Amino acid sequence: NMSDNKEASSLRSRFKNLLSSHKTQTSVDVADLQQSTNSVVSDDFWLAISSNNNPEERMKRLREFERVLSNVQIDCDVIEKLWLDTKDQLLPTMDLNVRSEYFMFLKTLITKQHRHLSMLRALLYAEVGKHVFTEKSDVENVMEIIYVLTEHGKNLFMLEEEIGPHLVQWMECMGSNALYIDMLCNVIKFNSSHLTEETIHGIVRSVCTSCTSCSSVEQYECSLKVLEALITYKALPKQCTNDAINTLCHTLNIKECCDFSWNLMRNLMGTHLGYSCIQTLLEILQGDAKQETYPKIQSAIFFIGMGLWGSKCVKSLMYTPQSILPSFEYALKSHNLMLAFEVVLTCHRLVKKFGHELQVSAWDNMLNIIEKLLCILKGSKNTERVAPLKEKTHELLSIVENLCQIQAFTGSKERLNEIIEQQILHRPTESVINLLTYKMHLLSPSIENWIVKLKVLIDRFYSNDMNPAVRLQLLELEMNIVSNNFQQHEADLVEKVILPQFSNLADETNVQVIENSLKFLTRICILCTSTQYFTLLSLLKKITGSISPADPKVPKNTVLIAVASAVQGLIEIFLEKFHTSLASHSIEACEVLIQLIENYYEVENFSEQSYILWESRMKIFNTFFQIRVNNNYQARLSHVECFSSYIVCKRLQPAIVNDTDYVYLHLQRIIQICIQCMEHENYWPILQTVITNILVLLENEQIATCLSLDDIDSLMELLSNFVSSANRIAALYNKPEKRADLQLIALNVLTKLTIFYNKVDVSRQRQMLRCFELGFATKCSKQCINAITLCMIEMKPDAMIRLLPSILLRLSQMSATVHLATAVLELLSFLSQLPHLYSDFVEDQYLSVFAIALHHANPSKFSLYIVSLAHNIVSMWFVKCRLSFRSGLVQFVTRNLQTVNRNNMDDPLQHSLIESSIDLMARYVFSNSLPVMEHSALKKTKLSKSQSSTWLLGNRLITITTGVPQQNDVMTSSDPDNYYNFSPSRRKMSVEAPGKLQSTSTSDVQLSSRNRHKSSGATLRNSGNQLLPLYQHSGATVATKSRKPVTERSSTWAEICVRRPSGNSCWMMHCNQFQLVEQTQDLNSNVNSLTSEVSLQLNGESVLPVSSPQLSRPRQRSRTLGSASSNTQSAAEKAKRKLANRLQNPGQNNNASGYAAQFKSTQSKADENFSTPAFIFLQLFQTAAVEGSMHLPLLLPDTPMIDRAVQVLDRITPYDIWSTGVVYVGEYQGSDGRAILSNEHGSTRYQEFLNTLGKLVCLADCNMSHIYLGGLDQSEKEDGQFTYIWQENIMQMVFHVTTLMPNAGTDISCKQRHIGNDYVMIVYDDDTSQDYVPGCVVKGQFLSIEIIIKPKDTNFNQVELYYHKPELEVILQMTEKRIVSNDHLGMVVRQTALHANMAALAYRHKDKPGDCVSKPLSRLNQIKRIRSRAIQES
Repeated sequence: NMSDNKEASSLRSRFKNLLSSHKTQTSVDVADLQQSTNSVVSDDFWLAISSNNNPEERMKRLREFERVLSNVQIDCDVIEKLWLDTKDQLLPTMDLNVRSEYFMFLKTLITKQHRHLSMLRALLYAEVGKHVFTEKSDVENVMEIIYVLTEHGKNLFMLEEEIGPHLVQWMECMGSNALYIDMLCNVIKFNSSHLTEETIHGIVRSVCTSCTSCSSVEQYECSLKVLEALITYKALPKQCTNDAINTLCHTLNIKECCDFSWNLMRNLMGTHLGYSCIQTLLEILQGDAKQETYPKIQSAIFFIGMGLWGSKCVKSLMYTPQSILPSFEYALKSHNLMLAFEVVLTCHRLVKKFGHELQVSAWDNMLNIIEKLLCILKGSKNTERVAPLKEKTHELLSIVENLCQIQAFTGSKERLNEIIEQQILHRPTESVINLLTYKMHLLSPSIENWIVKLKVLIDRFYSNDMNPAVRLQLLELEMNIVSNNFQQHEADLVEKVILPQFSNLADETNVQVIENSLKFLTRICILCTSTQYFTLLSLLKKITGSISPADPKVPKNTVLIAVASAVQGLIEIFLEKFHTSLASHSIEACEVLIQLIENYYEVENFSEQSYILWESRMKIFNTFFQIRVNNNYQARLSHVECFSSYIVCKRLQPAIVNDTDYVYLHLQRIIQICIQCMEHENYWPILQTVITNILVLLENEQIATCLSLDDIDSLMELLSNFVSSANRIAALYNKPEKRADLQLIALNVLTKLTIFYNKVDVSRQRQMLRCFELGFATKCSKQCINAITLCMIEMKPDAMIRLLPSILLRLSQMSATVHLATAVLELLSFLSQLPHLYSDFVEDQYLSVFAIALHHANPSKFSLYIVSLAHNIVSMWFVKCRLSFRSGLVQFVTRNLQTVNRNNMDDPLQHSLIESSIDLMARYVFSNSLPVMEHSALKKTKLSKSQSSTWLLGNRLITITTGVPQQNDVMTSSDPDNYYNFSPSRRKMSVEAPGKLQSTSTSDVQLSSRNRHKSSGATLRNSGNQLLPLYQHSGATVATKSRKPVTERSSTWAEICVRRPSGNSCWMMHCNQFQLVEQTQDLNSNVNSLTSEVSLQLNGESVLPVSSPQLSRPRQRSRTLGSASSNTQSAAEKAKRKLANRLQNPGQNNNASGYAAQFKSTQSKADENFSTPAFIFLQLFQTAAVEGSMHLPLLLPDTPMIDRAVQVLDRITPYDIWSTGVVYVGEYQGSDGRAILSNEHGSTRYQEFLNTLGKLVCLADCNMSHIYLGGLDQSEKEDGQFTYIWQENIMQMVFHVTTLMPNAGTDISCKQRHIGNDYVMIVYDDDTSQDYVPGCVVKGQFLSIEIIIKPKDTNFNQVELYYHKPELEVILQMTEKRIVSNDHLGMVVRQTALHANMAALAYRHKDKPGDCVSKPLSRLNQIKRIRSRAIQES
């Protein structure tokens, strides 16, 4: 409270100070004013301005006084005196210039001293106003004085009563004066209460009068400003409203005053006079319309529309449209375009903004107005003023129509549509479409004569003069109503409506109408089930018939578009009705399409303009490529699973069938137009499509049977020309960048036409082969090689045998590349399984084969798989070629192996590969014996008490087992014939046979060209000399003729087993051993001179006896240890010392001086029995000329480590072994691995495939040493009783056939155990419901490739590979699908499985290549390991 009191006292003190300061200032101002007045107004001044002086002098002193008025305040008395002394200057008798200057002085005086005029204002106003002036400038000067005196009309103090009449009076003479107008407006704004009603009425009347006579925009604006002031400040009386409205209606038509007038009218409508204003405007509309009143009526329409429904409408006015629109309708009776345009704009504004709110009566009025507007347009000439009115009228009608579409129109729809229909040619397209839709929806079968009414609508709206969009909409609507009622009224609709409607379709010029009309016809043809279909189809046929050889000219663009649309329709009909009971309709459409293609290719001009109808041709061919045929010659489309029961293929010469339920599909004509396309088509995309997809048809054998031999021959000839000729591709448009693209496609088709290889004559087959051979020089060389491979398999031998040598020669001359390696080697591999092709090969062909394979045997250039396959092919072909050629091929193969690998001979792998190949040739050069050994049955009886030793000679392990000798009889040496008992033939064998086993360095042992053989055994017999002992002790002497030795014969059996990389060999040998015995029976004094008659059994078969060449020719000069010089005894003593040294030191076996000493006796007394393993080894494998330790015999120590190493060698088969899984996929099993493995049988074709895959064997009867079973149990419990195997000399393959394995309930692990360890699995997919899903049977780290066989409907099969390891696809390079006949399926799949196994093994052992190339190579490596261990242990 204390604080509030303090603040109040402070405010009172401040207010007192303010009042005191103001009083002080006022007193100061009065004093100053008196002082300033006295200083300015003096007696001299008054004398100078008196009337007695000259007017000029008086005005001069007034001007001087005027200069100080702005700084000096003059007293009111002074001003009054000044006015009284000088007012005579305003007399009319005064000069005009004087009066003007005096008016300026008064203006300045009043302006500067207006605060001190007070009562003088009335005096000055009265004196100035009562003067009458003749000059206009005086009037303006007086107006300026009054303007200043009233402070611009804002201050009427002392003038309230007098100024009113003067304002009206001045309005007549100064209505356009800016100062007057400004003053008048200010008077109205600030002092309207002082103006009487008569004054205001007079002002309004004067303003309105002036507006009618104005000649400038400025005058209009001045008048409107006065009205604005009156309206704004509500000073306008009601009785003046009509005058104001008429004035505004007049000024609205003046462009510069239009906006001003509308704003005034809007303000007026917003006042209490608004309703009166609207009423006045309506009266104007309902008045007599004359030419001079049209602008006024137009303005009234505008003001009503804008005031009620405009964007700035007066919302306080609550007039309904139905109360206004009749006046508009009345105004239109004058048929004035200007009024009509204003009415349509106003109605447009009303409907657009408030159309959804209009009542029924309002809509009736609106439709009346629209009809009158359309009537005015109809009666008016087509001038520039009609066009806007027409546009706005139809726009208004469109707005109403749109409201009708959205259900916002509450008026009569029938009347609205009648109005639109009357103006159908002038209405927008959308409006006509809406009208058409409305009328079409009214049609239904329940309406009487609805078809006739439909025909009327079509005739009206489908005419050529109708907008194309309307015609298109008609087709769409017609399609809906026809399709819904076509089944019940098919005949009437076709005859009365559709046929007349499209009878002249060929003459149509609009592209869209043509396309939609043909779509309509297509749909009707699909719906049609009667014979009317063929009549409708004739309309489409008429369109396609424009392409005819009779008219070679290129048709117009519209015709081509029509043909393209017709083709699309025919294709739809063909596809839609193919699988229905109306299949005859589909076939008829097919015939039209075929005829079109035939006509097209017969027109020569079209070949130069290949772009014509190229899309249609493409669609036709793609449609035909969907046809499939089963064994019953029933057809179906590719996207439909079931075959049609109504369509069968028509063969070349179809039999007459009485059953009318079937229709024939002329597949031969379809193939023929494809051939025509290949012959005449110059547009590359189409040609590419046809060449690529024609194979889809021809893979179907039933389709192929529909072809004639001429068609097949033409097809192959064309494809061959694509490869061999460059002219064909030169004529193509949009051609491929490279000729190889066309060649590649053609070759791809040729390679897959296996079903036709045997249907053409031999000459055509040879042409194809030559074509493939020419392809070797192109980028399609790989495809050509694959094609020749298939030709070898599928073609008859007659065509292939003659060209095969040249093909092989050409391949041998080509450079070995990584790109072609797999294809080339696969060709040789498959050829090795076709003996009917190579059975007549001569040596040159074999040389070509080996040359091709050996080019790919370089590990530094090719992958491990390629090298493995190359060596496998070399081995395979060496075994398969004739025995008479093998010896001549050994040197060629050896030389080429060394040449190919000459730069990498230090590589152990390459060196081992060469050694294994040479070893295999050494084994098979003279025989085809199996690579496994089998002991003779005599071994158990004859060698029950035996001794055995093993030597390592080169890359061979030689094991000799001997039995205990049996003494027989004694024979003297005096009978030389009995002693030697060798026939000439045996002697010859003894000379030649060992020579074959020796190296070329021991050629001195053989007979020379001279007759030195006479100095051997025969010379001894003729001379009667006895055979000198080779070895004797130091105390022994040489025998003389006087001594007669006695011989003892003992019988000994021996077994010789040779293990080498390429296989094992086993002999049983029966020895009749002769021993020279001195009469003293001193064994130590005699050295055995041995001859042996050997009876050999090779794998149980007897062969000729063999004698030792060294013993039969003791005097021959050679480098053997048994050679004799002039000093025979010294040589014998030297040999005996070496023998004694060897007997005492059996472990020293690395001496290279000779190998006769590399043996030891297995008995305690070596000289008591010479039929020891060492003795036999010496007789059979002795040689003297050796180089290096590899060729020296190495006696293997009898140790456990060596025994285990030999056992490991025996476990490595001398032939390659492979195992491959085989599964059968039944129906609906494509993705169910358990169901697939549970199958115990397959189809008949599956069984036939197994029979061609290998040989069925009983597991229990198989000899494990000869047959590889891949882990199958022979007990017949887990793995069944049978399996399939495939055997050759150098390889074997066992097939784990799951259908031959029994099911153990739901347990399938047994089957998975076998095929899960296989690298390759063969899948015979007999599931037609879905494609087989690779990997669903078994998953693991071993399964790498699946060979999927998909049997076709014919005797052919599709073979493809699925790679579980993508790297193998790069290695194997087999990605294309192959079509193989049933007869050759087994062989092809087996060879493919072999190659896949080799590739998978090579990939798995890429870090250890020596273990995966071949089993002989593995045995070779094991033998080398045995040598290393034997040397270490010795």
